[in-house]
Amino acid sequence: MDHAVSTGESSVNRGIVGFLLCSLLLQGCGVQLAYNNIDRLVRWQLSDYLDMSVEQREFYDQQMAVLLYWHRTTQLPEYADYLQKMSSDLNGTISEAEIRHLYDTMVIWGDRAEKMAKPLIVGLMMSMSDEQVAALPSGFKKTNNDLLEDEEGKSDEEARAAWVKGFSGVSKRLIGRLNDGQVAYVEAQSKRYLPERKMWVDYRLRWQDDFFALLDHRHDQELFEAGFDDLVRLRETYWSDEYKAVSDSNEALTLTTMAGLINLLTPRQRERMQDRLDDLQDDFRDLIDQAPKAPPPST
Repeated sequence: MDHAVSTGESSVNRGIVGFLLCSLLLQGCGVQLAYNNIDRLVRWQLSDYLDMSVEQREFYDQQMAVLLYWHRTTQLPEYADYLQKMSSDLNGTISEAEIRHLYDTMVIWGDRAEKMAKPLIVGLMMSMSDEQVAALPSGFKKTNNDLLEDEEGKSDEEARAAWVKGFSGVSKRLIGRLNDGQVAYVEAQSKRYLPERKMWVDYRLRWQDDFFALLDHRHDQELFEAGFDDLVRLRETYWSDEYKAVSDSNEALTLTTMAGLINLLTPRQRERMQDRLDDLQDDFRDLIDQAPKAPPPST
């Protein structure tokens, strides 16, 4: 599910959304601790791209408080309700369509959070100094290189082994260690995996070129906001035809494999997964109860 969750568009914009979703839905433990410290975790991730000034950090803290209040009071209830229904559905077999619905739902959640994060992201970018802008490409370059690590210079078999490792790691957090038959199933499914990281990074580089050019206009708020909206809304236009086909194929592979794996669960694994979903649901409801009684002031 790693590829399904982490779509890898704008590293700055998707960073906040990725932490909000991945930290909560895919963590092995400590969901409440992670959520209550997510402002620090995101700030730490953003430090790869931007060394914030005192004023920028104050702006970040204020905007993040607004974003997290919205997320805690409006989104976590939806997550908890969805998990409650999902847990009850685990009594029978799971279809690929149901897993697809989960994925599509998470995309909607991510897009919604991305939209709400816009004032924070745009505000930070518009406040960047020339020195901060000049330093930004090095952070993107490091991320791009990290994305290539599992596949660059590797054989197709090695790339598929990396896919198996990532898929199995996420699965383990939900159901525990896979048995021999389940491992064999995932490895057999991996034969359909198509290496995509180089095409993914090529797309990111095209997107980033236009993003860096847009930053030259960051002091014109109307022009910059319109241009950034276009970059986010039209990001798939930067995909090559080959990458689109490969990405769609790998996405379908991941969803099919997840559905198949769930249907291969032993009774004990199924019970563990239900317990995990119930625990997540309880964590979300506890976090909702911890919400401040009034929203933070917004600028």
